Amino acid sequence: MRRVLIVEDEEMIRRGIVLTVDWASLDCVVVGEAANGEEGLEAEERLRPELIVTDLKMPKLDGIRATLQIRKESRVPIIILSAKTEDADRAPRISSPSSFPTRDKRSSRTTATFPSRPTAHTTARSRPEKSASAARPR
Repeated sequence: MRRVLIVEDEEMIRRGIVLTVDWASLDCVVVGEAANGEEGLEAEERLRPELIVTDLKMPKLDGIRATLQIRKESRVPIIILSAKTEDADRAPRISSPSSFPTRDKRSSRTTATFPSRPTAHTTARSRPEKSASAARPR
């Protein structure tokens, strides 16, 4: 299972992400949580997750700065969440994600496509795509 770290400053949203997403169906398990970017950096170093889900705006160290720090030593996939379009527009500038989560305005579902775990026969550019849907926490 893919090891996931959740970094979100709002506890209710963080718990919602952990509890409402069917991580097992995505071949994932949440191995840690952090309440800000600084805690996220410490948890990433300690836990070595295979996927990080982080908020964009957080106290102490925001999601972009934390991602830039992580990128100095790791290529772990990072999903950056934001409830504000103007903030989300900043995220693509820091990396070249393989896809962006999209929200269906007719429902409360958010859908994202992300690369599956690499194998000996795949590279970062040729990984097969895996589709995932998750209920959006409120």
